[in-house]
Amino acid sequence: PELHLQRITQTARAGDVSAQLDAIDHALRSSPWGAPVEGLFREIRVEALLAGGPGAILRSREGAEDDRGAAADDVAAAAVGEDDAVVGLAASGATPYTVAALAESRRRGALTVAVACRPQSPLADAADLAIEPLTGPEPLAGSTRLAAGTAQKVVCNAISTGVFALLGYVYGDQMVGVQPRNAKLRERAVGIVAAVAGVDRARAKEALAAASAVDGRLAVRLAILGLRADCGPAAARDLLQASGDSLREALRSVEQGAGSGPGGR
Repeated sequence: PELHLQRITQTARAGDVSAQLDAIDHALRSSPWGAPVEGLFREIRVEALLAGGPGAILRSREGAEDDRGAAADDVAAAAVGEDDAVVGLAASGATPYTVAALAESRRRGALTVAVACRPQSPLADAADLAIEPLTGPEPLAGSTRLAAGTAQKVVCNAISTGVFALLGYVYGDQMVGVQPRNAKLRERAVGIVAAVAGVDRARAKEALAAASAVDGRLAVRLAILGLRADCGPAAARDLLQASGDSLREALRSVEQGAGSGPGGR
């Protein structure tokens, strides 16, 4: 599984083909993770293709999921190619739109992943990799938003969190890529800086404010690195960028540098 996550981190875009479920997960990645719904997320763009178009997230268009032609057209319009990864979700594993979109994406050379809640499905056949949480009969017959929908949301969380971890947005069990855009997230950011840097909240808040003035997107990582390496946020940004925005790698570099200095080992 880690090899496939690494492949996703090396792609130009990570796309989702699904019903409303993953469109919600997709939108939530923008905050607090800081992965925009559109535009660059580090080197990766995250996009969503939804049967029926963006408007279907609020008002379902039931017939749209049967339109194979629209799926192929949507994939073509998104210019999916060999530099992309596409994840298709369908509880039954047989939704025509999702199957067709995944098949077309694979034909174009993209890494394709199927997420279905029954084994050996048409969706799995159309993909390079199949993830099949077998949830059994629904508590309410036919309502796949219950067991199957919940399982698929867990899979979405696992994929996106795994990718974020490999991209350096996680340090230990802390979400160091958090974007402090509201009161709750600002408090969380201060707590993360304090915990990882080993300082009190007052010092963490001061370091976070200084780091935010240099680069708001990287503020938490810059504050931690500055405190741990005893340097200013501008120097911390240089260290972080030299380590591919990975706090773990930047701290490892600092520790190795300290160990190779006078009296070090």
